[in-house]
Amino acid sequence: MARKDNYALLYRVADYYYNDGLSQDEIAKIENFSRPHVSRLLDRAKELGIVKINVIMPEILSTDMLAEELRQLLDLKAVSVCPLSSPHDEPSFEVAHHATDVLDEYLEDASCVGLGWGYTMYQTARIINHKINKENLTFVPLVGLSTFSVPYFISNNIVNLFAENTDSQGYYSSVPLIKSKEKLSDLEEMSFKGLQEQWKKIDAAILSVGGTPSKARMQRDPIATEYNEYIATVDINGVMLAHYFDAEGNVLEQISRYFDIATYDLEDLKKLKSSICIAGGEAKVDAIIMFAKKKFFNKLITDENAARLMIEKLRQEKPEENTETEED
Repeated sequence: MARKDNYALLYRVADYYYNDGLSQDEIAKIENFSRPHVSRLLDRAKELGIVKINVIMPEILSTDMLAEELRQLLDLKAVSVCPLSSPHDEPSFEVAHHATDVLDEYLEDASCVGLGWGYTMYQTARIINHKINKENLTFVPLVGLSTFSVPYFISNNIVNLFAENTDSQGYYSSVPLIKSKEKLSDLEEMSFKGLQEQWKKIDAAILSVGGTPSKARMQRDPIATEYNEYIATVDINGVMLAHYFDAEGNVLEQISRYFDIATYDLEDLKKLKSSICIAGGEAKVDAIIMFAKKKFFNKLITDENAARLMIEKLRQEKPEENTETEED
């Protein structure tokens, strides 16, 4: 004979137990059942789908696990991953906000910090709000002055915000990002030498990266507009400190035929105790992976969606690497 379930009873018992927090003994007294019978009713409620249990990893544990796996896959000193409260969150702002809680620790015992530029860097500088607590700290621009009119591509602006919002010192450059290949004036030469001397003192860096730039972005770029015919033939995979890289991870040396670019030597980033990249968003995933593999930074602050995508890509690469090793 088919079993007839009392759905109202099953729901009531489940509601007592899961929503009201009553014990099985308390429910047994209310319904005048034995405690084992209450237990069987609860099991039946699960079988019929009246009760559905979801096991959700705590947000902080989830992001910590992502960070550790990503750190190992990219062979970095440290990774911190911020959660996104909704898929519609602006990852750059969320990552910047998270960075303000992490940077003090990541800078370790730094005294002279080089700063990159970009939207994420600018947002971090705006909201750092004295969360870096180090004495006698100096911030130095890693790139010369740009002709961009937006505040997040004005290097002195970012340096000033970091300095003022952490009660630190700032070094302000008058060297243009794009220097003429012709001989510099005495004043320009003196200014550039002064910036280079500051670069020698840098013991830590905070920077961001750009992914494949949009056509609109390239049209506003003071460098790219000068050789747009060439740039149209190349797949740009990432941008760091005004250096463009192709999909194979090669810097576009063609630029040097046109300009001298006043930026910190990317190879010197590898020598720093703390070289920190603050970057998030799906569009930057490939660039972050590429620059991490090139060892241009050793610490990363990113968002959970970007972290998951990076982990997925890096996991897919591992079998290929193992196959190549075996063939060798």
